[in-house]
Amino acid sequence: MGRRYIALSIVLLAACAVATAADFWEEKALTDWSDRDVRRMMSNSPWAKRITVVFPRAPRTAIDDSVRGAQRGRGGFGGGGFGASPQSRLIVQWRSALPMRQALVRGRIGQDGALDSAGRQLLALSPDAYFIVVSGLPRPFTRTPARLRAFGRLERRGKPPILSLQAGPQPEGDGVALLYLFPRNDAIILEDEEVEFVTEVAGTSIKRKFKLDDMVVNGRLEL
Repeated sequence: MGRRYIALSIVLLAACAVATAADFWEEKALTDWSDRDVRRMMSNSPWAKRITVVFPRAPRTAIDDSVRGAQRGRGGFGGGGFGASPQSRLIVQWRSALPMRQALVRGRIGQDGALDSAGRQLLALSPDAYFIVVSGLPRPFTRTPARLRAFGRLERRGKPPILSLQAGPQPEGDGVALLYLFPRNDAIILEDEEVEFVTEVAGTSIKRKFKLDDMVVNGRLEL
């Protein structure tokens, strides 16, 4: 019986050790991040959240006849015709946060790369605005920039929303990203508990919540 309890205690202690282990962005220098670490930070971390959005229709008015015909031949945009409801898998990224800037630097210099002056400057910044990027909008939206000139807001419980200073599209790979700048004069604090990013694209609402407790690094809220 005594050995059984000892064995159980060892298992429980091991489980606690795993549960309290630091995340890679706290325990490793950015030059030691793996490519997988970078991908995780940029797509599935406290500062990068995935969201699936269903647009009522694709921006067909901006697509020429040849592209439209090709899309119909493949069954339509996003798995359905242009009159259907195309799905897009987006990522909302808090790019002004230090861990995200670290991922950008590490992704640029590559595995085992040396930290250069440009990287040091980006890491040393004290951003005077919150910088949020919505990435993953599909190719048809690149042909309709006017439809993408949206405004965003950051919502907190019991406080007025923080409205974007600037918002606009930027080409990104085969698609387009939306960039938002928010002022820091009404600073988000840990006591707010969570903040929700809200915007509207082509008549479709995009919302994603971020838990502030998860965005603390070395005792500091990183936004």
